[in-house]
Amino acid sequence: MLPITKILVPVDLSARSLGAAAYAKPLAASLGAELVFLHVVRHVGPLGEDELEFRDRIHQTAGSHRFLFRRGSPAPVILQTAAEERVSLIVMATQASPVLTRVFDGSTTAQVLRQAQCPVWVGLDNLWPLSARPIESIVCGVSVDSHADSVLRWSAGVANQLRAKLTVIDGRETSTDLEADLLVIGKSPRKRFLADVRTQSYEIACRMPCPVATV
Repeated sequence: MLPITKILVPVDLSARSLGAAAYAKPLAASLGAELVFLHVVRHVGPLGEDELEFRDRIHQTAGSHRFLFRRGSPAPVILQTAAEERVSLIVMATQASPVLTRVFDGSTTAQVLRQAQCPVWVGLDNLWPLSARPIESIVCGVSVDSHADSVLRWSAGVANQLRAKLTVIDGRETSTDLEADLLVIGKSPRKRFLADVRTQSYEIACRMPCPVATV
């Protein structure tokens, strides 16, 4: 795999953003990667008081980093910025949304998972408790398809960089009692009938007890 040299972390300037920042900081340090935060502004006008406070707290939490502000719709802007910045990895904290919400309104994380050209590392809700825990155990769930080799090679490369133990399992055997610090799986197809309902990668990320990286 290519080395992870730049990590993009989209933040919505909420409490969940602080957890994402705290989690991404040691990850970037362990990988020797540049850390870039992105806030997508959807309204016209200056940031609110709460948003400014969370922005400042992220600055204080994250150490060395860059902070970008872009205007537009979140998922397209995240994807465009990732391409322009040539990032190696996107790290996102997500709040699991009901299936019908994803069908009719869409989910930013689900859209990014399907369309990003680089791996996407997703953690559920507040990642702050995980920020102090080193990544020591990585599980790679592979399926018998043409993409399995790249998923396995990426998992092995990250495990080597983080000095973590790597375990390979059948991708169909992932369960909520999985004991690992990270699960790595292949991405779901980009175009399929009722894609938001059947985006398996996002569904897995929303029910796993550990963060999930899709490759």
